[in-house]
Amino acid sequence: MVAAYLWLNAVMYLGLAAWCALRPAETAKALGYGELSAAGKTEFLTIYAGLELGLAAIYACLAWYPLLRPLGLMFSVFLYGGIVVFRLFALRRYRPESPVIRNLAAGEVAFLLIPVALLVVLP
Repeated sequence: MVAAYLWLNAVMYLGLAAWCALRPAETAKALGYGELSAAGKTEFLTIYAGLELGLAAIYACLAWYPLLRPLGLMFSVFLYGGIVVFRLFALRRYRPESPVIRNLAAGEVAFLLIPVALLVVLP
């Protein structure tokens, strides 16, 4: 179960990195960025595609080595914990109408609760 969760993260982040790298204008627009300058496009591609590619590699490594899987769960709690705190703050503050943003929020909460639950039930 832990390995499946970690592999799911790896595949998801690889897909997001590819989406950002191959269709950056479409991705940025879907996330509410609108028109970006050359500097904004550079930053978006670097942070979104690059960071997500790095996260995919981290999750693949954590899933591949059984001894690292508990660390993978803790990593997920910290990563998604930070994301969820600021996502909820931003949703409350800005109240976006975007279904994409609301779906991301739901997914992030789920990806936080899964490792918390696994850490509770695992010895």
